[in-house]
This record gives sequence, structure tokens and C-alpha cells, in this order.
Amino acid sequence: MYCVIVIVVLANLFWTGSGVVISNLEFKSDEGNHIVAHDNDNCIGYEFWFDKKMSWDEAADACGCKLAVVNDRSLFNKLRRFINQVMLDNRLQKPKNKGYWIGASDKAEELSFEFYCDSSTSSGITLPLEYPPWYEDQPNNHMRDGIGQNCVQMWNRDGNNAFKLDDDWCADEKSFICQFPLSCCSPK
Repeated sequence: MYCVIVIVVLANLFWTGSGVVISNLEFKSDEGNHIVAHDNDNCIGYEFWFDKKMSWDEAADACGCKLAVVNDRSLFNKLRRFINQVMLDNRLQKPKNKGYWIGASDKAEELSFEFYCDSSTSSGITLPLEYPPWYEDQPNNHMRDGIGQNCVQMWNRDGNNAFKLDDDWCADEKSFICQFPLSCCSPK
């Protein structure tokens, strides 16, 4: 009897978005077509748009020029663990085309990845090539109709939830991750 009550209470905590912490990201809400989470350590919020499919430029516009800046392994792992756990709990659908756009691109200079607000405005923040975890054969700038792969996604290539980085064609439509500053927060 007590076990059932505890499970129901815990399930309600998660499903109502009342502050459950997964991978140091606080689950805030399920908006139906996206999930909102807060990284209170870094004062950044994330929106995981799993049910929308957009090109990289359209996603950047939809995010108000704030596609996620994922430029270190710790943050990457935090986001990956959050995505995997929330998908496991059936709150997050698999991303469209197996990937989430993030804000990095090498449109300006091949193999020099920077985080952009849009097609031409760099934030000055870089994504080092030695930064793991790129898939083994990535980035490869594969060509299609004379156009190379210039935009970065967190990709689930094998369908086993092992999300890693990959460059892809910016015009391809995928799910995406936006970020926004948390106004009432002090970084730790």
C-alpha cells in the first residue's frame, strides 16, 4: 500500500513539472510540443522542441537567435542525460530526423565552428574540433548538390540514445534546442 502511494506521488512530481532534477537540469514544464528545463548552476533555461521540424536558420529565428550554446563536455553530457531520461519516461518524443539543432556552424570558415545568432552574426564562442563527443567520422562536410554540411546537431545516429555531435545540411529540418537566460538566478 505504501509503495503504491510513494510511486504515485513521485510520478505526480515528475509529470506536473514541479522541480524534479535530472542531470542537474530542473524539469520545469511540459508545454505539449516542447519541454522546458532550467540549469540553475549556470542560470540558463532550455527549451527542447521535439515536435517541431525546422531548418537551422528557421530554428535560430524561432529561438530569437538563441539556439543552445553547447561548447563543453560537461554541458553536453548534462543535456544528453536529460534528453535520454525524459525520453525514457515517455515525456519527450524522439527528435525529428534523429537530431536537435544547436547553435554551432562553420558557415564562415570550414572546420571553424562558432555559435551563431543567425547565418551571419557570430557570438565569438567557438566549438573546438577536439571537443568530444563528435561521432567518429564527423565533422565530414559531406557534399549534396554542391552544398556542404555546415550546421551542428546533437544526433542520435544509431537510435540507441547515444547522442553525439554531427555536422549536417543547414536546410534539413530537425528538432532544436533553444536557450534563454534565467532572470532570477546567480551563477554558482
